[in-house]
Amino acid sequence: MLGVVGNYERPVSVLAGHLDHLGLEGLFDAVISSFDLGSTLPEPPCYQAALAAMRLPPEQVAFVGHDSDELAGAARVGMQTIAFNFDPEAQADAYLVRFDELLDMASATPRSAAG
Repeated sequence: MLGVVGNYERPVSVLAGHLDHLGLEGLFDAVISSFDLGSTLPEPPCYQAALAAMRLPPEQVAFVGHDSDELAGAARVGMQTIAFNFDPEAQADAYLVRFDELLDMASATPRSAAG
């Protein structure tokens, strides 16, 4: 299961349209825009909205991100964290050098990804 949580200045319908335009239509089980929430990452409602949309507890979800504050926010709500193209001070449970390494992680561990 995959989800997107975006700090976005427009409603989720616009964000979903941009994802579709990029050829990512139908790949995500949940798409969340901070605009609709009235909250931005790393505030807990963003992560909680993604968890609710995917109907998963935080310990079954991995947040993939680059921003150290956003990774820390995901960890605070109980998500596993995976850093990619990350800030030098980023703290995470795992670090990716290449994004395709995420596929190896996903096949080794039955978790969902959001981010």
